[in-house]
Amino acid sequence: MKKSFRSIPGNIKNNIRKVNDKPFVIYSVVKARIGSHFPNLPGLVIGTEPIADFETLPDPSGGTWARRNVQGWDITLKDQPKYTKSFSHESPNFGDWSRGSHTVTVDREVYPHILFPGHGSAIKVHELKRDDTHVTVGLELDRIFDSVPADTRELLFALNVFQESVGSSAVRSTDEPIQNYIGSLQIDWEILPVGEREEVIRQIHNRLKPNPEEARIIDERMDLLLSLRPKDLITGSSGFARYVGARYGDELVAFENIRYGNALYIMFSDWERLSGMSRLDLINSEEKFERIVHRMGWEMTAKSIIREYKPRYWG
Repeated sequence: MKKSFRSIPGNIKNNIRKVNDKPFVIYSVVKARIGSHFPNLPGLVIGTEPIADFETLPDPSGGTWARRNVQGWDITLKDQPKYTKSFSHESPNFGDWSRGSHTVTVDREVYPHILFPGHGSAIKVHELKRDDTHVTVGLELDRIFDSVPADTRELLFALNVFQESVGSSAVRSTDEPIQNYIGSLQIDWEILPVGEREEVIRQIHNRLKPNPEEARIIDERMDLLLSLRPKDLITGSSGFARYVGARYGDELVAFENIRYGNALYIMFSDWERLSGMSRLDLINSEEKFERIVHRMGWEMTAKSIIREYKPRYWG
């Protein structure tokens, strides 16, 4: 069983040609014994009860491709000259947080990096057939490819995420409505009033039903968003995806998808439409927004942007 591919396999290329330029999906059909489980696909356990359709994000600890799918990755360009980069963090005044804080900035010489965002692809699970000892399960990636792109890197990445997590992969054409999911997510947004921190967290947990890791992200991120005194709060969901954020005016919104939890998005207009775009489509678009990756100093960057624009949007 191959865990990954260096290039698009020949059988995959042949299957793509057979679909005659129709949309296609990466999938696999697996027959598993009752009592078995899939360690790289959280939530998929072959039990005695029927498996309801659901989506699962490949476990980032399951391998290189699953980790990159969630966290993204970067490449250090050591063949290029270093440049000066400033790093900032908050420090207490005179060593005492009760006396306030100030920003400390340190300059360092670093190599340039290229950052690749995670795709955040999930795997859809469907039970197809069951007998006394085995269950046949259909698995498919939640990404639809309209045709073979001239640059096949995205297709190869998707194949590797699926292959690493499932152990086998194929492609087939599809005319199902799932095709619409890729281009536009219908997010069910809710507006919540700003209140005491603990009550806010409780309400968001009740609405989104987060797992422990998602709950940790919510608690951590909401502390920053609340510190900037939002007009109101927002939560939303669409299938497996879950969103949380804050509005600082009718159009100034900061939010993130806690399914991935690796970047904060700040929108300046038409935020409901933009939040419905897939991450890759949004990043590759010419829309106006800020994407702040959760790395050292991200809090100061987010605070600076929101504080700069908040007076213009407050209404």
